[in-house]
Amino acid sequence: MPPEIENVTLIVVDALRTDRVGAYSGNDYTPNIDSLANDGEIFERCFSCVNATDSSVTTILTGSYPTRHGVLHHGERVTEEEQQFVAGTTPLPELLSSSHETISIDTLERWHQRGFGTYINPRRGNTSPLSQPAKNIIEQLPPSVEK
Repeated sequence: MPPEIENVTLIVVDALRTDRVGAYSGNDYTPNIDSLANDGEIFERCFSCVNATDSSVTTILTGSYPTRHGVLHHGERVTEEEQQFVAGTTPLPELLSSSHETISIDTLERWHQRGFGTYINPRRGNTSPLSQPAKNIIEQLPPSVEK
């Protein structure tokens, strides 16, 4: 039986090439990501199921392909029908909410924030009350990230 996983950190960065991430390429552009990678698992063969951010992030959070969760477009092109369809899915943070603290730092807002106990948009400030673990994360953000 595998050991119990206590903490999972999922970092999704839109349009970031692997040759710009030190954990993959050896450069020093991403010291914070590299620090996390040194103490965790690195996946060498990950592929997006679609090239649009909204569809891809929705796939990650629901574990379903776009044809299943319904989001086939991105941004302003996402239809009301697509939004209603994805509203009928259960995102991973919602599944984890009874046993884990879930925190999202994201600028998309939209439905990607569903299910998170704490949701932070660094561009707008916090959109939900901050727990102490969330405050600790915010305090550790590098100066280049707006708090």
